[in-house]
Amino acid sequence: MGITFRGRQEISGWKARADSLIADVHVTVRTTHRHGSRITVEAVQAGHLKAAPKAFAVPMTTRLDLDAHGRIVADEDHHSLATVLTRSGLPADRTPPAS
Repeated sequence: MGITFRGRQEISGWKARADSLIADVHVTVRTTHRHGSRITVEAVQAGHLKAAPKAFAVPMTTRLDLDAHGRIVADEDHHSLATVLTRSGLPADRTPPAS
């Protein structure tokens, strides 16, 4: 998955959606790199999909774009949905429920 969230409303919406679908969702940052107005974060996202039999942990990369004042204006997350699903004990082609 490569999803980009722009602006405060979309970014906070991501958090609300994650909390509605994943119990104990958390991200452990492994490394960060900054180049100008872009920050790249390599991390592990973990939690327990509420409809799944097992918890998961998967690598992810996030790209944060900053404005001239250092505020985040875009958040682009990359991780494998199929890996999240299979590590959760679900079929890799399962469609997540709408929120």
